[in-house]
Amino acid sequence: MTHKGDESGVLRPSPRRDDLWHVVLPAVEATRRAGLAYEASGKYISRLSVPKFTLNDAGWPSMTDRDITSPKDGPINWTYMVGLKKGTFAALEVEDVPELRILIEMLESDPDLADKVSPISQDRDGSGRDHSHLAWAAMGLVTSIVARAEALNAHSRAELQAIYLELETGILAKELVVDIVVPVALVRFDGIDNLQISENVRLERLDEPTQCARAASALSPSRVSAYLVAAATHAIVVEGIHIGNPNSLEREIRLWQDGLDLSRIEAACQSIEILSGVHIGYAQVCLRPRGWANRWKHDLPPLVRLQELARFDPSFENAGWNGRGATVDADKLSRLPTVFENSENGSPRLRLAARRLFQSHLREDEEDIVIDTCIGIEALLGQGRDELTHRMGLRAAIALKRSSLDANPRVTYEILKKTYEHRSRIVHGAIRKTTKIALFNERLEASDVALYLLRALLLSALEQSPAWTPEDLDEKILEAMYPPTP
Repeated sequence: MTHKGDESGVLRPSPRRDDLWHVVLPAVEATRRAGLAYEASGKYISRLSVPKFTLNDAGWPSMTDRDITSPKDGPINWTYMVGLKKGTFAALEVEDVPELRILIEMLESDPDLADKVSPISQDRDGSGRDHSHLAWAAMGLVTSIVARAEALNAHSRAELQAIYLELETGILAKELVVDIVVPVALVRFDGIDNLQISENVRLERLDEPTQCARAASALSPSRVSAYLVAAATHAIVVEGIHIGNPNSLEREIRLWQDGLDLSRIEAACQSIEILSGVHIGYAQVCLRPRGWANRWKHDLPPLVRLQELARFDPSFENAGWNGRGATVDADKLSRLPTVFENSENGSPRLRLAARRLFQSHLREDEEDIVIDTCIGIEALLGQGRDELTHRMGLRAAIALKRSSLDANPRVTYEILKKTYEHRSRIVHGAIRKTTKIALFNERLEASDVALYLLRALLLSALEQSPAWTPEDLDEKILEAMYPPTP
């Protein structure tokens, strides 16, 4: 579905279809004149609700998109300015703007162009075309340009052409370039505006226009609250992804059905969590077009809200946006590029361990959390059929002693041993009276201990290049027992 390559889909300096532009331009100018004259008449006109950037009492962005309301003082909703006939949803009709009729007739005479501008107008068997759909598509193209021009106060022909070119690229380019933008839910990043994680992956602060453009509908049937979607200050961004563009309809269907490869997004989440100890989850996936647009809302960026989903700690849904959330400062992420690179280039077992750390935070049940983390620990410390608690305890002890944590080997060994005693009771169905384990005269939640241990082991492995393996740890144990002969 996606791949990296050159930027052939990026905006051109001149139209791909000069003949189309020379018909669209007079239709745009005539529609604007007719629409503004209608507004001046004082008759009812549909207006647009545009999200405004707001913060809640906890300091989180809280804007939502109330996209079916028509405020009295909003900008003109040009989508409802012109229709096939005047009526409830149209102030004007095509015959009031003859230049629109010329555009419609051009599309009717050019089947290839019609298929691009209005793929839905063609019958499924290819035997005919619904001309009303084609007319609506032509009107939509023109009113989109008018609305954008009004929003930007851009009325010269050069400015109108620049707006047109973005739409034309989205319609006619065989391939389009996007950035994947995934806001991080309920985590603040102090001192970070733009942190480059790898060549085309970064952590960036979301500016106010982008925040408004990604606002989720307050009336959406999605089970994820629009206020949770809004509660993010930064996003993980994967830049320069190419997507096929056979036509706008098929492009969107493929995006919904096949989705996008989010493996680098999740690897970045995992790497930040390993370094910070803070769960990094997300509730929304957006696309940021580069040099093209499908549609706009007033003066906001042409961000595409692709998906809203629950890839976050379930506790977030308990009105987490009304609390402070977590904070990660820039110092904790100083080694993020190294950890991310080592994670991407690590062994399948190491990547499995990182995934299990991330997945454990998506669980609600304590037993599931312990099992997930233990699978991750075994992926890091196990080897073949030797996954004995004693052997893994020794490996964990040497790994954390030799890491930046410089952990006491006896403490590490005891933590792993107690964690696996708890895991054994879970998987063998033993009756447990508590979810806690006894460690050093304290009783701690087993899931918290297991999560700490897995994160510490991942940090130990990923802060060095290449990451250690179980064989490396065994060799270090032997060296400690039998130092090499001088």
